Amino acid sequence: PSQYKAEEWKREIALAEMWEAQNAHMAGLAIAAEVKNVAEADAQRVAAAQEMECADAARVAADVKSAEAKEQAAIQEKQTAEAERAAAEAAAKALADAQEKQMVAKMLADEQEKR
Repeated sequence: PSQYKAEEWKREIALAEMWEAQNAHMAGLAIAAEVKNVAEADAQRVAAAQEMECADAARVAADVKSAEAKEQAAIQEKQTAEAERAAAEAAAKALADAQEKQMVAKMLADEQEKR
């Protein structure tokens, strides 16, 4: 009987050790799963931050393009105004020249009439 008791105790100890090892293994799996979840959450946060940085960069690029387009429009407007002013000056000069030639021609005609 005492040998039987000793065998029974050995079996119970082995069973308890097996359960303990299995519980430790399950705890290890749970820790590994939690580490994996934390790593995935970190990766998602990093991806979201990178996405925001890309969106910010795109906004900055759009702002720069808009500013450049406004600057180009202002330059073209200035050039158009300068061209219009130059054309108006040329037209005024041509008119003045024509009027002067007309006056000279009239004076010559008047002189010839007097003769």
